Amino acid sequence: AQNDLDYSPQKNSATGKKVAIIGAGPAGLSCAFYLLKLGHSCTIYDSNQEVGGSLLSLPEDELPESALNAEVDILKRFGANFKMGITVSPEMLRDEILHSFDAVVFSTGEIAKSNLNGFGFQLGKNGVLVDENTFVLDNKIFACGSAVHPLKMAVKGVAQGKEAAFSVNKFLGGKPVSNRYDRFNSKFGLLQTSEIAEYLEESENKNDIV
Repeated sequence: AQNDLDYSPQKNSATGKKVAIIGAGPAGLSCAFYLLKLGHSCTIYDSNQEVGGSLLSLPEDELPESALNAEVDILKRFGANFKMGITVSPEMLRDEILHSFDAVVFSTGEIAKSNLNGFGFQLGKNGVLVDENTFVLDNKIFACGSAVHPLKMAVKGVAQGKEAAFSVNKFLGGKPVSNRYDRFNSKFGLLQTSEIAEYLEESENKNDIV
């Protein structure tokens, strides 16, 4: 049997498009996974030194460190560039990131625990206000996960990251930004957090990605 650590999903041909993902939690990692799979390059920023965001607070018996490390290794083999220990400021976004990347995705976690409220984005009760169907925040900026609304289950962040990735993909392809689905159906029952790795590994039919 193939060693899980050697798992390397197929990816589309490189598009030449670059995406900055700000936040290395469940939503950001999921978004990066699907964008990389679609052929885009991704650079993931996080103010923490360790990858995982809210996943890092889970007990070892729910999400072993080895499982999380294996997922990170898959992303690295896919070509993800991790820039840890970097807090993206509004000035850095304006002067550097927006000029260097074709799209930006904020997946920084809850506003109370991040510096998102300093960016001048329109805020709601729990997070930044995005188009609920497309995750568009402003121009080529998107947001997903707890940055939009606090999510107690990591798997919901994973699902939102996937949704956001398809919207970003349409934007990068010059198509009208609308979700691949009317709404991604995340009502598939309760998944254990340790099943996130398996969920991430699901394959997509290339012809279905439009």
